[in-house]
Order: sequence, then C-alpha cells, then structure tokens
Amino acid sequence: MDWLDNLQKAINYIEEHLLEDEMITDMNISHEIYSSTDSFRTIFRVITGYSVGEYIRNRRLSLSGEELIQSGHTILDIALKYGYDTPEGFTKAFSRFHGVTPSYVRKNRTGLRTFTRVQLKIQAVGGSTLDYFVEKLEGLCIVGYEREFPNNGLEDNNIKIPEFIRQCCITDFDGMDHFAEKGKFENAMLGYRYNEGQQLHYIFGVVGSEDIIDVPSPYSIKRISSKNWVCFPCEAGVDAIQKLWYRIYTEFMPFSSYKINENETLEISFCKNGENQLYLYMPIKEDV
Repeated sequence: MDWLDNLQKAINYIEEHLLEDEMITDMNISHEIYSSTDSFRTIFRVITGYSVGEYIRNRRLSLSGEELIQSGHTILDIALKYGYDTPEGFTKAFSRFHGVTPSYVRKNRTGLRTFTRVQLKIQAVGGSTLDYFVEKLEGLCIVGYEREFPNNGLEDNNIKIPEFIRQCCITDFDGMDHFAEKGKFENAMLGYRYNEGQQLHYIFGVVGSEDIIDVPSPYSIKRISSKNWVCFPCEAGVDAIQKLWYRIYTEFMPFSSYKINENETLEISFCKNGENQLYLYMPIKEDV
C-alpha cells in the first residue's frame, strides 16, 4: 500500500504547487516521494493515462476557465497566472482544451470543460489472475543496437522505441542473428531498458556469447549481471503490452512483497514456428 500512498502524495504535492513551475518539476516531485524520476514518470503515466506535464497543463486550463467566469481579471493576467507568457499562447492552448476561445467564454459564460484532480481509490473488481514466475537469469551479454531516448518523454518513447525496434528488425535482423548464441535464447530477441545517470538507454538485440569482447560498429554490447527477475507472460501487440503494464502497476506491485528495481526492464520475445511469445521481466532488488 505504500506505493499507492506515495503516488497519491505526489498528486497532492502537484495540486498544492500547481501554479509554481519551479516546484513541480518531475525531479522535485519524485524526490518528495523518495522515488527515481524515471519510475515516477512511468507509474504516473500508466495509472492516470497522462504524463505529468499533460496532467498539470489540463488542470491549469480547467481552473483558468473557471476563473474567466468567476473573476474580473483580464485574459492577460489569467494567462500569466497559469503559466503562459502571451495571450496568444494561452488562447491556443485554451482553445485546444475547451474547444472555444477565452474571449468566447468571457462573453458567453459557457463552453467550458472540466478536468478534475486525480484521487486514487482501491476498487474491488472481478476476481482475476495475473500469471508470473520468478527466474534467475545468469549474466547475459546482449549484442545489438543501442540508442538513448529522452528521459522526460514517456509518451513519445512509447512510439519511438517500438519504431526503433521495427527499424532494427527490417534493416538488420540477419546481422544481429549472426551474434546469437546457441541455447536457451537462440530464437529470442531482447529489448533492455536501463537508466544511466539522467539518460534512458534502450538496446535491442540478441543474447551473444560471454566470450564476445568487441563487436564492429554500429553494434553495441551490454552485459547484465546475474540476478532474479519477476517475469510476466504477455500476448503480442502494443495494446496487450500496455494493458499488462497497467495490471502490473495496479494489481501486482501495490500488494506484492517483492522489492522491484523499476530502473530496469527486459523484454524477451521468442519466435518459433511462426509464433511469438513475449515475456516482460522486472529485476528484484537484492536484500541489503
């Protein structure tokens, strides 16, 4: 339950400092709940359906509409209060959200949409099961293509990373397969996400031999130490993956005794006889 409590605490913090740009950075909010910035962004997006920036923007635009009707402040004053430098910028964002201009609302006192603050609640739903198992993966050597992605662009990365994977498969599937080691993972493609400092890294490739020391450009090598992972079988397809992540964050993690390291994830896809089987892995933190 600490996990849900902390997320609600983060939402409360955002609401308390909604008009203070310097206070509601992703870093400040994650520090407030003792979480890594990347984990906070991911969890917030999965649970609410919005990025932190989208949530803040929608809440501000919702409140600014109320103020247009209830106060005598000028449109410029309201624009500045809610984080817009010019009336033009405010009008554009306001019209996109509400469907009408601030001037229309001020004159007609109608046309507004509301965006309410999030309150997390535990809801009893139909009994269901979420399959998982714990597996110790001995040290893996991934050989493939690696790319950095913006650590503050979760919604964009949900598009860019799958596109990156598609391009890797289209342009050089056979080339990566050349490095694949025979054995358990010889028919598998792996995607490994990890944080290094403030950078989000993603490498897509195959499991190579531990004896590999170097590979030619443009390939990269990433070694993963031996550790225990919680593994969730998943159906193929982007929608299925997103639904599984939602269930992991809402049904598994809040009530599980496992301590998960959310700064790493591993996706392993096995291709056999024309069928794909995907597994999502999250590492278990070692006892301190």
